[in-house]
Amino acid sequence: MAADVFASRTRVIRWTLTGVLGLFVGRLYLLQVVNGERYREGSLANSEKVTRLEAPRGLIFDRKGRLLVGNRHSFDLVLDRQPSTDLEAVAAFVAQVTGEAEASLLERMSAKDLPAHRPIVLARDLAFSQVAWIEARREDVPGLSIETNILRQYPNGNLAAHVLGYVGEIDAAELDRAEFDHHKARDQVGKGGVERGLDDLLSGQPGQRITIVNNVGREMASKVKDEPRPGDNVTLTLDLDVQEACETGLAGRRGACVMLDVRTGGVIALASSPPYDPNAFVGGISSVRWNEYRNDPHEPLSFRAIAGTYPPGSVWKALVSAAAIQSGKHQASTSVTCRGVIDMYNRPRHCWKEEGHGTVDMKQAFIHSCNVYYYTAGRDMGAQPMWDLGEAVGFGQLTGIDVAGEKGGIMPTDAWKKKTGKTNDDRRWWPGDTINMSIGQGYLAVTPLQVAVFGMSIANGGDVHRPHLLDHANDATDGHVAREGAIETVRHVPYKGATLTFLHDAMEGVVAEGTGTLAQVKGIKVAGKTGTAQPSSGEAPKGIPREQRPERYQEHAWFMGYAPADAPEVAFAVVLEHVGLHGGTAAAPVAREMLEALYADRLSVSGQ
Repeated sequence: MAADVFASRTRVIRWTLTGVLGLFVGRLYLLQVVNGERYREGSLANSEKVTRLEAPRGLIFDRKGRLLVGNRHSFDLVLDRQPSTDLEAVAAFVAQVTGEAEASLLERMSAKDLPAHRPIVLARDLAFSQVAWIEARREDVPGLSIETNILRQYPNGNLAAHVLGYVGEIDAAELDRAEFDHHKARDQVGKGGVERGLDDLLSGQPGQRITIVNNVGREMASKVKDEPRPGDNVTLTLDLDVQEACETGLAGRRGACVMLDVRTGGVIALASSPPYDPNAFVGGISSVRWNEYRNDPHEPLSFRAIAGTYPPGSVWKALVSAAAIQSGKHQASTSVTCRGVIDMYNRPRHCWKEEGHGTVDMKQAFIHSCNVYYYTAGRDMGAQPMWDLGEAVGFGQLTGIDVAGEKGGIMPTDAWKKKTGKTNDDRRWWPGDTINMSIGQGYLAVTPLQVAVFGMSIANGGDVHRPHLLDHANDATDGHVAREGAIETVRHVPYKGATLTFLHDAMEGVVAEGTGTLAQVKGIKVAGKTGTAQPSSGEAPKGIPREQRPERYQEHAWFMGYAPADAPEVAFAVVLEHVGLHGGTAAAPVAREMLEALYADRLSVSGQ
């Protein structure tokens, strides 16, 4: 009986063990045979690390093939966070390398708005010694890796900084803009100047590297999944020699200068002062440096050449002369007597020359910049001819240059006053507004680029070509031309023959014998117009000598023109802010330096 019970229990145990073993075998078969491939792929995926391979941005050259913007390699320290990552240990480790405070590192690694799956760059542009130190100890802190990055390099420092711009990581707002629809998160994009205006050409296509890592973060194998495609190399119309001459002339002062090819609209120089160093933005600018730039009262980040707006002063007399002739209200032979002051609308209107210019015709009034003559011309013709011609030239409008940040200025009209005025009196166009506008003051606000475009239209007989910096772009892989800068004539100013004859003759006279003699270049005929503009801060308090006035009351100095006067090739504009000097004294010499740099080869051959 006992033997039967024992045998029965043995059978139960045997079948139970057999059943359990069968379950194990079945489960093992299911995992390894039926679903083996799926789990194997999942296992591999869990151990794969996808690394972004940055694409080099295209190089930028001047029109003579000289490098303006290049690239260099850098090493970044990156953390791939896992749920088990000991952030305090990571912070302590990284602090030893970079010197950054542990608390600051922890704050960055613990940011709640940072997606958990997104790697964090803890340090950029590491020195080789730092990389070696990290690599020797990296296994002590899983999740850390060194990634090779490509950084922008500006070999000429702050030369041409505003026109070239700089790059930075794309932000959320930019990702929503159509102009950046070719970008994704973490991409480097242009933040100003050519870097932004031609970003679609300069940007490459990032690649990917797949790395297999074990459970302690050691790399076991890797392969490139997608090769990065570099951006196109861009050649600009810019001439580095002319740009440098312009910036040297502006050094230590606030202002801007522009030079355009009157036959194509190509930008030869486009400078703003003071400059900034675009290399400071490479890899991310420090908050200290950024605040220095933002809080600097001289505004070094301001792209004055295309976004600085100023009253044009007496350079506007070229437009007033043209409007007077076009309207038939004045001719070149029309004379006015200047005694230094004239009463208009119950208010004395002064000429810059206290004793006056005597009796002058339009050419002499233009050459010597007689205010009384132009007060009279403005009164006689009214505002409409100036409005019509100003609109035809493009004042108050964007030129459409291929860089970001341009402003259109103000071409004040009766409609503009009605729209912007705060009171009934503000909304009315008064005769006094016309008088102010006739000498380039009042509500007028123009950019240096617009003034250069105006000079272009005079030089070439009325064509306004869209200013552009792109000469051509080449594919970085095979060198084929990806895009060429096009000559685009956006409007034609309907100058009469008599108008152009007067302007050409009078502008030559300004440089030959008038207020612009300091712009003379031996061997090159130069045509121009000087200007001295009262700033928008208003007239200085009475009784204070000019040299003792606060800076905000000091006048702006202008010079605009074209050259060679007998066969025009370039037009230019120069403005210097609050220098308290006449345009012929302060701005004309800068234009001369630009022209001497442009024509250096021609002048050396002729022995000048």
